[in-house]
Amino acid sequence: MKIKKLNFLTLYIFFTLKIFFIQAASDKATSININFDNSKEFGPFLGYNCQIIPMNYNYDNPELFRAVKALKPAYLRFPGGSAGNFYHWKIDNFKDEDFTAEGQITFIKEAFENFKKNSTLHPDGKLGFKEFLVFCKNLGAEPIVTFNIYTEDADSLAEFIKHIKELNIVSVKYGMLGCENYMPKQSVMKFNSQGKRNIGNAEEYALTAEEAYKKIKKTDPYINLAVNIIAPKGAGLRNNEDIKWWNEELLNKNIFDAFESHYYQEPINEIFKKSDAEAKGEYYYKQWKFILFAQHADHKENLSENKKFFSKPIWQDEGGIGWTIWVKEGSTSTMMMALLDAEYIFLSSDEFPQYERVCRHNLHSGAAWQILGKYNDKVTNGFNPHPPRYQVLKLLGNINECKKRIECTIKDSSEIQGNFLYENSTMPGIDARVFEKDNTLFIYVINRGPNKEKIKIESGKKLIFPARLEYVGGYLDASNGIDEHENGRPLEHIAKIEEKQISQDKIEIIPFSLTLVTVRYQE
Repeated sequence: MKIKKLNFLTLYIFFTLKIFFIQAASDKATSININFDNSKEFGPFLGYNCQIIPMNYNYDNPELFRAVKALKPAYLRFPGGSAGNFYHWKIDNFKDEDFTAEGQITFIKEAFENFKKNSTLHPDGKLGFKEFLVFCKNLGAEPIVTFNIYTEDADSLAEFIKHIKELNIVSVKYGMLGCENYMPKQSVMKFNSQGKRNIGNAEEYALTAEEAYKKIKKTDPYINLAVNIIAPKGAGLRNNEDIKWWNEELLNKNIFDAFESHYYQEPINEIFKKSDAEAKGEYYYKQWKFILFAQHADHKENLSENKKFFSKPIWQDEGGIGWTIWVKEGSTSTMMMALLDAEYIFLSSDEFPQYERVCRHNLHSGAAWQILGKYNDKVTNGFNPHPPRYQVLKLLGNINECKKRIECTIKDSSEIQGNFLYENSTMPGIDARVFEKDNTLFIYVINRGPNKEKIKIESGKKLIFPARLEYVGGYLDASNGIDEHENGRPLEHIAKIEEKQISQDKIEIIPFSLTLVTVRYQE
């Protein structure tokens, strides 16, 4: 009898402990501790590249206006990145001779066909600079102009500034003196290497940019002008000698207001092949882990090196991030691309105010870049659907209205195993940032992993509930608004922002997602 009682007691203790540990495991949560004592000023930060809008729409299209307004852009860039290197303001368009000149490389000639095609979609065959300024004014966004210092002389650019003032629509406070001038694709016309190096001539670019800077400044001393630097890692495109040579030429001038840096990452299609994975989920998840470990670490190091090397404000451009994910698979259709945007903005915002602004590619243009999705005027007279990138960036738009960034400490209960060279490493599954405006917190949480995660928000000040929770994600890929199928496979998801009310500081977030908690607090 005693043995039976002992066995019963042992079983009772065993199952009680088992239930306790199962319950404890199920209650395990990642804590996000908000430290109000460590905050810093924040300001308008996130903007977009227009890249020769329109395709099937124009700056006066109300659907375009609504779509861009929802992103709450701090600034917009005209007429684009590379396109700005060939823009002539007096004709509000491009000149054929810029693209057909002897010595022009094939890329430039092919790009011209695309540039010209878009420009002729305007009724008057122009790019619409005046309409762009009105567009910015109505949005409350700051315009940035990429000045053509390749085929326009400095006196002409000074006239351009006078013309902007005479239009009296909105002031232009920011300008770029060319775009990606160090790349072979952009090293044309004035900046040929002349056999010296296989990139543009740094000395000539620096002298030409300096001349343009001085003449533009004489006309408008208040405009901020940036020159192009090469990211320290060189995007895998340049060796260290060339990086040093280019950047030092510009640093030695010591007159420019800011440095504009494009950041490039390793093209993932050089690493993965679809045959590497039997299942679609495995293939995408391999890419996902590569982004988490290799790309995230690479970008973080790049930001750190840039900040250390350059003393003036840095305008960070997305550059080649679009190529991170297999472009032929439609990078805008992936939550990987969308959440990489969020990670990129998180890391760059850590360096504010030196990283003064970040520009995302592009409101339209190509499978690798576009944010808005496909404009289907024949069917919907609008953008249907917006891809994941749009939805994630729409959630992130709130940071442009915030005045402070508040430190948060993450005690993560989840982790993700590495990939390739990072196989023996782990990375937290949760990343978060907190911004503040008028006693309201904007708490952003990325779930990098494949599982639902419980989150506990801890704060030294009382949070006021109910609060609003918005999120997008739960899948690795979705429709990008361009193709209904990829390689014959129907896309399973339409990206959209879901919203609900929460009544406490404990929440559950879905896999592969960005979540925004908007909550007020008491002082």
